[in-house]
Amino acid sequence: MSHTRRVVTVCAVMMSAALAAAAEVTFEQRAINARAALDTSRCEQALVVFERAAAQAPDRRDEIAFDWAWTHVKLGEIKRKSDRPFRADEHFTKALEIHPEIKAIILPRVLHCRDTVLYRLIEAGDDSFGDAYWVSLSEKARAALELAPGCLRVRYRLAVVLRRQGGQKGQEEAHREYLKVLGGKTPRDRSLSGLHKAAWQRAKKETFKFEPLVHPMQLECKPGGYMIHHWGPFAIHHHNKELAERLGRALLYHANQPVLDGLLPGGELEGGSFKIYVYRNRAEVAGPPDTPDRQAYARPMAGRLIYTQNAHTLFDTTLVHELAHLRTAAVFTILPGTPPFAEEGIALSSQPQWSKRDTALWLKGLREKGRLIPASKLVALATYPEDPELNNAMYSEGLAPSVLVSK
Repeated sequence: MSHTRRVVTVCAVMMSAALAAAAEVTFEQRAINARAALDTSRCEQALVVFERAAAQAPDRRDEIAFDWAWTHVKLGEIKRKSDRPFRADEHFTKALEIHPEIKAIILPRVLHCRDTVLYRLIEAGDDSFGDAYWVSLSEKARAALELAPGCLRVRYRLAVVLRRQGGQKGQEEAHREYLKVLGGKTPRDRSLSGLHKAAWQRAKKETFKFEPLVHPMQLECKPGGYMIHHWGPFAIHHHNKELAERLGRALLYHANQPVLDGLLPGGELEGGSFKIYVYRNRAEVAGPPDTPDRQAYARPMAGRLIYTQNAHTLFDTTLVHELAHLRTAAVFTILPGTPPFAEEGIALSSQPQWSKRDTALWLKGLREKGRLIPASKLVALATYPEDPELNNAMYSEGLAPSVLVSK
């Protein structure tokens, strides 16, 4: 190879390397992309990007740890609500591994899922299962008890597992665990079977109280008046810069997604100008009627939207639902007297698939109670029902007609 050709080759290699370096996604951009996916209910995608960011800069892992763990929490909650406790347990466990302090927010859910998992595995086991099976279950129970030593249900499951393991040691350990469940008080029947029955009578009274899952960022508010953050066509009035930025990205993403097979094609709001008010809490939303910025809820015809920043549904469903009203108003003329279920059905159809599945399950329960609104009454409704359950039914029952019309 001639000297000239070698120089050209070396230069080409150097240029390729430089271009590759320039094109490499930075840690900061990956963190932004991962959070944007999390905030728009693309949790599986968010996990992939968080993992790549952590691998790219291990020394900066702490910067993304909470949101990375929160992504697992969101997935765990979806699985828990759809009766998939094993997958929920995996996600909650992973969240604790990534960010142990998240325990303060999710502990009841962790214990509930672990208790359910242990119960189902115990029921599935029989005498043909080897020691390894029962040892693995005892390890699951002990790991949960390290988080909450006072959890009676999980301690009861541990005692059952130890008893099923058999052997003198297993029986003795089971005896001790049953007594811990009973608080040291022994029943009249002090046999292992008697302790087993008495311990369950106490343990089954324990319940797990679930508080709404609210990202801590949503609880942070700066004092004083509104700040304004511009993002695309949106002017976001807020009291939290980080929240406003993340809300802006989520709004812009959803505004460009098709709904109902293109009934709302995406991009309807381009070229417009819309005010987004992010109130600190519901009390502010219900402020004095004469306050200029006060609205009961979204008024899409006025080109404005209202959100409450501490709402646990903000990024999951509320953001995209209310935005769909704004998009619908940009495409269609909503005539006076239009049944509210029509608009709400379109808005509900813009929500994530898991939320629509929850809606279907909720409607199934209403049907079993005989509380569904008949179709003839649904189309005749001119206003929103005052009864909260009927109002929710009206929203939810609007989903199916909207899907059928779009087809």
